[in-house]
Amino acid sequence: MTQQDPRTGQQQPYAQPGQYPQPQYQAQPPVAPQPQYLQQPAYYAVAAPTNVLATLSLIASIVGFFSFAILSIAGIVMGHISLSQIKRRGENGRGMAIAGLIIGYIGVAFWIVLIAFWLFILGAVVTAGAATSSYA
Repeated sequence: MTQQDPRTGQQQPYAQPGQYPQPQYQAQPPVAPQPQYLQQPAYYAVAAPTNVLATLSLIASIVGFFSFAILSIAGIVMGHISLSQIKRRGENGRGMAIAGLIIGYIGVAFWIVLIAFWLFILGAVVTAGAATSSYA
């Protein structure tokens, strides 16, 4: 800002000491209160999908426990396949696959023991019946 010197009448680029221009203040509109923090957009983590074979393994193993272990064997096969898929793809459902495997193996073992027991009883009955019969 330039000022005019009263003695010489020339423009001076700088004000003399003690002759500072008075600041001009303008009325400002009222400012709305600002929040204490900045709101970030909400980012939601997307969960990995659950492996379908893990779910089917658990269901087949449970149903197979009551169906002569046929579906338990299918549950065991699906459980092993789903565990490899879960590891490779990073999906959820590892717990269901392991539960399907455990229930499937227990179901197969249960039916093997039950069938062996019934065959033993049947063999004992046939042997006992043959030993007591006489055709003379």
